[in-house]
Amino acid sequence: MTRIGSWVRFAVGILLAGEVIRQIIIGIPISIIAVILAVLFLGLSVSYFVLRF
Repeated sequence: MTRIGSWVRFAVGILLAGEVIRQIIIGIPISIIAVILAVLFLGLSVSYFVLRF
C-alpha cells in the first residue's frame, strides 16, 4: 500500500519536470520555482530513505 509521502514525491517530481521542460521551451534560465521544487524533491527523497531504513 502506498503512503501519502509517495504521492507527494510523485507530484513534486511531475511539477519539477514540467517546470524544467517549460523553461527549456521558453528558452530562459531555470526559474526559482524549479529550484525550490528540486530542493523539495531532494528533501523528500532523502527523508524517505532515512525514515525507511
